[in-house]
Amino acid sequence: MCAYFLLSFLSSYAVSDTESMTDPSYRGQILVFTTPLIGNYGVPHNIAPRDSRDVGVVLESSDVQCAAVVVADVAEKYSHYTAIESLHTWCSRYNVPGLTGVDTRAITRLLRDQGTTLGRLAVGNDAALPPPSENEYWDPSQDNLVDQTSTKEPYVLNPAGDVRVAVLDFGAKANILRALVRRGAAVTVLPWDYDFNAIRDRFDGLFLSNGPGNPQHCWPAAHKLRTTLHEWRKPIFGICMGHQIIGMAAGLDAYRMRFGNRGHNQPVLALASSGSIRAGRVYVTRFVPSTVLSAADTFADF
Repeated sequence: MCAYFLLSFLSSYAVSDTESMTDPSYRGQILVFTTPLIGNYGVPHNIAPRDSRDVGVVLESSDVQCAAVVVADVAEKYSHYTAIESLHTWCSRYNVPGLTGVDTRAITRLLRDQGTTLGRLAVGNDAALPPPSENEYWDPSQDNLVDQTSTKEPYVLNPAGDVRVAVLDFGAKANILRALVRRGAAVTVLPWDYDFNAIRDRFDGLFLSNGPGNPQHCWPAAHKLRTTLHEWRKPIFGICMGHQIIGMAAGLDAYRMRFGNRGHNQPVLALASSGSIRAGRVYVTRFVPSTVLSAADTFADF
């Protein structure tokens, strides 16, 4: 059997393997972990209360989001007091294929040399078959992965909170919602294409979440947000996909860079002044996303 997906690599010292695999931002991707041993912590019971401290899950979502996982060495025996099963049995239960005994650092070098790559997992007799033709690969960027991961119905977390925040869910990680409720916010999570303008007067702020795939599928949200930007005078903030949607709503276009930047302390030259930002100064940023926002030629199409 073969699976054709987008290859990504992760240094798993930054986040745990289970958190990465349940992160909706990695929907449909093959995750390649560079840390030599994966799975020694096992998988925890992934149910938590919905209250002022938590949001219903322990990990980043209730499901395994990645399409497959590749590791150098998998620990079949786990050792952690919160674990209830091994990484192997967890993946098997969600029908997520995996490979072990692989030189993942060599794969990482390949990805760093040629950038975003469509790849496949092949085992048994399939491994000896000729490579598939280009049109046999499934490109996840062609599908609206945001629609697959976003909530279908609005729901509320910590309704007794003292500040009301609406979240447009493009595939939000649970820890983002958890961070909001633990800071006292009443959080209303909305589908990605929900018409926030119809209910915006109920809220003190709007947050646009992270999410998977190509932001070009999210123009319905960007068009609605443009009205919000022009007419609403309350805080609007976003991360990852949400930040890109804000840029698109402001008249910019988004396109994928060949290489995703995972570094910190990236210098950015301010081309214009805004608030405390002064044109001509260089500011050090914590993270530069793998999608670039640029001036759009189709600004009038809004």
